[in-house]
Amino acid sequence: MKRNAFTLAEILITLGIVGVVAALTLPSLRMGVGTAQVGPKLAKMVASFEQANQSLMRAESTDSLTERFPTKADYLDALLAHIKGNRVGNIITTKDGISILITGYSANTNRTLPAHQRRISRYGENDPVLTNHGPEVIIDINGINPPNVSGIDIFDFAMYDDGSLRPKGSQNWDGNNGATWNTRCQNLPQHVSNYTFCAGSVMEQGLKVLYEPNNADGENLYNIEQGGATQ
Repeated sequence: MKRNAFTLAEILITLGIVGVVAALTLPSLRMGVGTAQVGPKLAKMVASFEQANQSLMRAESTDSLTERFPTKADYLDALLAHIKGNRVGNIITTKDGISILITGYSANTNRTLPAHQRRISRYGENDPVLTNHGPEVIIDINGINPPNVSGIDIFDFAMYDDGSLRPKGSQNWDGNNGATWNTRCQNLPQHVSNYTFCAGSVMEQGLKVLYEPNNADGENLYNIEQGGATQ
């Protein structure tokens, strides 16, 4: 007698196999989709920010941000006219929902250097040789949305007096041969703060996320934050 239907046992076995395959592949698929969006989104925002700085300097007939705008408040007020977004305090949120935090802005007193080599220092006169290694610009490509974690959606940059940005962790990013992503952005279980150097990795490696951020327990942060962690 010809059979035209599956038995209950066959259906259950098939569903079990599908479930196992999904459990094995979905975390990596989630991570792949998430990381594929990071580089292009970050590069687009960096380009937009630098273009806004260039537009601002052309409008003011200057080649030096700090010469024309000596304080952070002056700079942010003027910048807002050249970048589409809203400002709350030191944070500008673009129409695309990307947040830009300006953490430090003080005129560097070393005017013997050209603007593209003159890093905008956090400490101004107290930091004439740029010994401070902190970032001046922090970009969150998800804005207020989670996970808000360095190396996943938050990336740090140094800003220079010609309006350009250098990703933290890139070669000579701080103008003082500071640490780079080669030693600070690795696939090792470590504290998430080390991933602040991963902007350099993304921008210098074809806009690809080639690292896997782990927390102190060695758990992959992309999988955890995107709901792909397995027990």
